[in-house]
Amino acid sequence: MDIYTTEEQQAEAIKKWLKDNGAAVIIGVILGLAGLKGWDYWKDRTLKQHALASAEYEAILPLIDKASVSELESQLDAFATRNDANVYYDFLQFKLAKKAVAENNFDAAASALDHVVKKAANEVVENIARIRLARIYIAQNKPQQALDLLNKETDAFKYLFSDIRGDALLALGQNEKARQAYLIAQENFKGNGQDKELQMKIDDLTVSRVMEDKEKSSSRTEKSTEDKQQTPLDTETEVEKG
Repeated sequence: MDIYTTEEQQAEAIKKWLKDNGAAVIIGVILGLAGLKGWDYWKDRTLKQHALASAEYEAILPLIDKASVSELESQLDAFATRNDANVYYDFLQFKLAKKAVAENNFDAAASALDHVVKKAANEVVENIARIRLARIYIAQNKPQQALDLLNKETDAFKYLFSDIRGDALLALGQNEKARQAYLIAQENFKGNGQDKELQMKIDDLTVSRVMEDKEKSSSRTEKSTEDKQQTPLDTETEVEKG
């Protein structure tokens, strides 16, 4: 299942988001906290929380391959009760989802990614979770849920969102809308060269569209020919009446 084969594009999306928003986020935090007396307290507390979360994250990592999906779910529930929402928890949910997909446990994978979508530490992580969860919904034959999940996007993720939106529309039988979504994805592809798989999708739907147009044209031609061949009045009957 092609859920984890676009890590490079996702990394590029993260870089673009940080480039566009990183400075503004940092300045906003500084300006918002600079005048507070509790700045030092907040800073120390935050650093300690991150240190504890990081240590616990490192302790759980070796269990990923050894523990069952259900055991990992329990570990992550415990992690969440001891730590505020943070990227460590999000990344652990990503790893849980990946393991669940490898075991064809799509329900567990969807549940893990849904946690991230609802409580992501930042917008970048949330969008990555949306991308992966949408792909799982399509694999589960839930294309409409995938579309609903892709109802918000940023420019950095426009390529991936449009590509998966096309897959969902195709699964719904809306071929022309799917083709248009793929074309938008193609316009926003930032990698080297071209996305060959995406181009194949566009080509297949373009051929299908041409064939449908030909069939419609042929059908109209046949109908016109039939109409011309029909005699409105029987000639002999008309003569007798005369």
